[in-house]
Amino acid sequence: MVESQSRYSIVERLTTKKLEIMRAKSQLKEEVLSKEQHVEKIKKDLENWKTDIQEDIKREQRKMELNIERAVQESENEKKQLHRIQKKFLMNKLRQ
Repeated sequence: MVESQSRYSIVERLTTKKLEIMRAKSQLKEEVLSKEQHVEKIKKDLENWKTDIQEDIKREQRKMELNIERAVQESENEKKQLHRIQKKFLMNKLRQ
């Protein structure tokens, strides 16, 4: 009878230990999955950030190009106006 109880308690302890190991393994699998999902999310966030930055750079570049075009146009208009004024001045001088 004592031997039977001893075997029973050994089996009971082994079963308990096995359940603990199975729980720990399951918990570890969940943690690994969670970490993998986190890594994928971070990678996706990085790619989105890169895309956003590229779009921002293109937008800023276009904005600067438009500013340059505007400045060139203004400069050309000023030159034309100066030329007209000089021409008008010369015509008035010649008439006098």
